[in-house]
Amino acid sequence: GGKLAAISAIAVFTSICLSLAPLARPECVKDAKYRRLAGGGNRVFVQYDCDYGYHNELASLSMVGEEGAIRHLFARDDLRVSPGSIAFFLFVYWPLTILPYGSIVPAGSFVPNLLIGACVGRFFGELLEDDAYASTGSPGVYAAIGAAAMLGGWTRTMMAIIITLGEITGDISLTLPLILATLISRQIARNIAHHSFTHALVDETEHDDHSMVPAKWLDPQAPQTPSYKKRRESFV
Repeated sequence: GGKLAAISAIAVFTSICLSLAPLARPECVKDAKYRRLAGGGNRVFVQYDCDYGYHNELASLSMVGEEGAIRHLFARDDLRVSPGSIAFFLFVYWPLTILPYGSIVPAGSFVPNLLIGACVGRFFGELLEDDAYASTGSPGVYAAIGAAAMLGGWTRTMMAIIITLGEITGDISLTLPLILATLISRQIARNIAHHSFTHALVDETEHDDHSMVPAKWLDPQAPQTPSYKKRRESFV
């Protein structure tokens, strides 16, 4: 009962924060055409308290779900996203992603980290786009690179990240910069903490009764048949 009440409170608190966040930035932006993105889907704009034909920029990030926000950040059309709205959304969203971890419901980390990395990348991309001398491409490209860097440092993988972002963006021309961003972030993360999040959990539970180490799952007193012994040695 207590655990169910806790996760319900987290859900309500998260909904309230994401719904009220746009009040901090009430600026209204003229709607753009609902353009279908290369990776699939459309950009969805939330009117919130704006007049017809306009949308609240922050609400279009906080009230469209994680996939909708990712579409906005990865988009490479003419519609800009102000750095202030991105920064405020990140300020609200990042702490909220931590609350469900360790609760009784599954709380994934892949999509939140993808969205956080996209926010950071798009933020710097928008800043560079404002500088005529520093602009080198669409801010959506920086969002994809930021997402790759964040996921690379978090998961310590590369192929799955590159394939996933290639499917989302629908652009294989970004493969090389995505690989470079992933490699650099993995190395930086390894210097900070040698093991990834999953490996850290394995180390912490190595001596527990409910160990995450596969070798601990096998009964050492069981008959040592050749197939059993070979299977056990493959875990160790």
